[in-house]
Amino acid sequence: MEIGVALPNIGPSANREVLFGMADRADELGIDTVWTGDHLAFPYKPQLPYPYSRDEPRFLSGESPILDPLAVMAAIIGRTKRVRVGVSVLILPYRHPLVTAKMLASMDVMGPGRVVLGIGVGWIPEEFAAVNADIKKRGAESDEQLRYFRELWANDQADHKGKFYEFSGLGFFPKPTARSIPIWVGGNSAFAMRRAARLGDGLHFIDLTREELLQHIEEFKRVCETEDRDVGDVVLSVRSGFRVTEKPLSDQEREIPFAGTPGQIIEDLQAFEAMGIRHVCLGPRPRDGSAEAHVELVEVIGKEVVPALRD
Repeated sequence: MEIGVALPNIGPSANREVLFGMADRADELGIDTVWTGDHLAFPYKPQLPYPYSRDEPRFLSGESPILDPLAVMAAIIGRTKRVRVGVSVLILPYRHPLVTAKMLASMDVMGPGRVVLGIGVGWIPEEFAAVNADIKKRGAESDEQLRYFRELWANDQADHKGKFYEFSGLGFFPKPTARSIPIWVGGNSAFAMRRAARLGDGLHFIDLTREELLQHIEEFKRVCETEDRDVGDVVLSVRSGFRVTEKPLSDQEREIPFAGTPGQIIEDLQAFEAMGIRHVCLGPRPRDGSAEAHVELVEVIGKEVVPALRD
């Protein structure tokens, strides 16, 4: 199993000291991946709550700082040596695919083979309106963007004709290192599963318990059978919060996995691995927003969690 760390490029800790401190330490400690998140701007009076809230609806704040995920990824690639760098997840309809494909390919050239593209379709109506994108067409447009990327990255003379985009005889150089970049489809929905089975290299679940994860994996197997896709060809990944405590937590205190002592967290990871999960992205939730507190949790992952899994 590979272990990654989610960087807080969205929220009060979105600053260079926190992000560079976490990424540098992850690179040094042998952690496999670091991840950014994507949004452009939050409304002050949002129509919809955060879709992965479990209890009372949680609304994102219009005052929340947001650093662009691709800019942060490029900066991290330039200062690290080996850690792979991904986005969890890039909201495809917000950007033209030619520009996105160029930025991702350029990063992959500068950090050969180190870019992972997690993708999503978005959910905030106010953001879609602000970039003049049609939220009702976001699924179909995102599917076409994935085909658009693969055509550009793979072929010397690229051609694409679709409902939303069209080009012919286009030279797109340099190509990514492997003439492709891994594409992991983010989300827990049936739509995300079908998209991953048809067009993805991975399926990137979000904040699931063990029981929920088992149900989702079984559903994804059925989807892959319907789509004539070998489920073993799709990397199964989970992104989840991560909180370390000195004393063990009870089951009632652990709303989702990866909270408690390092031993409890390792046990969760081993259980996920036994279910077929090949990658877990942990989002540190420290006691405060300082760079020191964030780096301290990265060190727990790199010094205690990763060695235990690999042993």
